[in-house]
Amino acid sequence: MPYCLKERATYLRELADDPDCDRTTLYNTYIQFKTLNLISSRWQSIYEVYIRPWLQIEERTLTLLDVGCGGGDIALAIAEWVAQDNLSLKITAIDTDIRAINFTNSQSNPHHVEFLNVSTSQLVAQNRSFDFVISNHFLHHLNSNELKDILIESEHLATKMVLFNDIERSALLYYYYAALGLVLEPFFPQSFIWVDGCRSIRRGYTRSELLTIANDHWQVKRLFFSRLLLIYTP
Repeated sequence: MPYCLKERATYLRELADDPDCDRTTLYNTYIQFKTLNLISSRWQSIYEVYIRPWLQIEERTLTLLDVGCGGGDIALAIAEWVAQDNLSLKITAIDTDIRAINFTNSQSNPHHVEFLNVSTSQLVAQNRSFDFVISNHFLHHLNSNELKDILIESEHLATKMVLFNDIERSALLYYYYAALGLVLEPFFPQSFIWVDGCRSIRRGYTRSELLTIANDHWQVKRLFFSRLLLIYTP
């Protein structure tokens, strides 16, 4: 692995995380990540394999918490798949960045996903619980101590399963994404998507790093391509 990718580049800060960044560019980034996530995140297959079977056998309406929801596209997509399957799921999506929640609350929300500006620690303090706790592209934002805290808090919050989906730091993904950006950047104007995407990859965890941090109750599965799914079942 190239030197710049051997260790997590925790010193790098994503442009979208700057509280003083341009609001229009930030919102464009939220909108454009919806397209990239649809192509690369594998959430539809994760939903079909891990979440939908529970919805098909339970008589009550199950609940799902999306942690670090950003622009809300994953929560909204899951809500749409549930509706298409004629099933029921109450979805709550949270982010500690009020700008993300303001954006999500300005978007179409036909399936009534609840977007909240709270943290997992606040929900734990409120004794909240959810059947499923998920996140997408969230773990790489955290240092190892913050990640340990999130894992502990999600264990308290989830009654059936935790599914944390993120990129794995690798040379293949980094160079592929950088090359893709050179070709597609004109189609994604006024956005942080390419700079932040490369920084996200450099901040990403490897499978072995996650296994070192998580306790034995967690599994780390590889997905195509250069993706990791961190799974906990109580």
